[in-house]
Amino acid sequence: MKANELIYGLALSKIPGVGAKLGKQLIAYCGGVEAVFRESKRILLRIPNIGEQLAEEIKSADPNQLAEPDLQYCADNGIKITFCLDDDYPIRFKHIADGPLLIYSKGDYNPHHLRTVAIVGTRKPSPYGQQICEQLVDDLKPYNVQIISGLAYGIDALAHKTACRNDIPNLAVMGTGMDVIYPAAHKNLSMDVMANGALISEYPTNMRTDWENFPRRNRLIAAMADVVVVVQSAKKGGSLITAEFGNQYFKDVFAFPGRINDKASSGCNDLIKQHKAHLMDSVNDIAYIMRWELEASAGLDKQATLFVDLNDEEQIIVDLLKKNEQATLDWLHHEAKFTLSQLASLLLSLEFKGVVRPLPGKQFSLT
Repeated sequence: MKANELIYGLALSKIPGVGAKLGKQLIAYCGGVEAVFRESKRILLRIPNIGEQLAEEIKSADPNQLAEPDLQYCADNGIKITFCLDDDYPIRFKHIADGPLLIYSKGDYNPHHLRTVAIVGTRKPSPYGQQICEQLVDDLKPYNVQIISGLAYGIDALAHKTACRNDIPNLAVMGTGMDVIYPAAHKNLSMDVMANGALISEYPTNMRTDWENFPRRNRLIAAMADVVVVVQSAKKGGSLITAEFGNQYFKDVFAFPGRINDKASSGCNDLIKQHKAHLMDSVNDIAYIMRWELEASAGLDKQATLFVDLNDEEQIIVDLLKKNEQATLDWLHHEAKFTLSQLASLLLSLEFKGVVRPLPGKQFSLT
């Protein structure tokens, strides 16, 4: 992003009432983030959901003054800011309407990891919950995944700790700005996460801790994941919110069942009963549903596909799938540089030709 675009993007995110959806709507209507602040009040008022007060807030805003605190803090503390129009903005966020305007990250953040698993659950897990969480993360290591959680007490922290112990890349999605580690007791854990991955936030610095931010944080956890696993949860809790977002975003949601009289697992049992989550008892269930265990075929090297005529664009897709035995739609979109409509058409054509097969979780592999 150009320096001035970053200033205007930061400033837009700081205006009260401008959230992710409305911010991107403003940018689209005005033709750019800088143009939002250049536009006349009369034109701003023509944009849906922009009232008199918000239009006045935008016109009276000083972008440099709004952006300066975050720019300085991030520069001083090695924090990267990614804007929604940047090339390295996560593909998975582009597919949700309320993907964040800005992402703050610190550490080694790979936004395009091929396989991502969110692990969430209660803040007060039982010994059973602790055991299955640690076992799950241990067993995920051979699958080359990126673990995502929320740095909270309980299952979140245990998922991060176990991932770090196994040298599994993991991301902690925060409900605060990057200048506040919450809970404070997890400061050392946050350092371990950054050594094995990154801290991620959509919130600016110098912002008070607002409990409303944590449910919104959970939507990012779900959006970043291919798989959402609820390890243990009562009937109410943030992990159920994450699972709900996972279903809204068409992610594969899994839950470990508990005893029928165990309140700590009643939320997981409800998810399974309501067909909002796959029942799981081991990582093998994820591997089966997501087809992460595939036959060792090389796709087009098979006799059945040797003589299929492919155009240049189809060949690009096939070559990418040769590099990865299975790939998500997001990854193919990022690597091939086709529009989503072009990519969908090419994949359908390849499926009809018997070269590509679709898999659960919006993934594809060679036949």
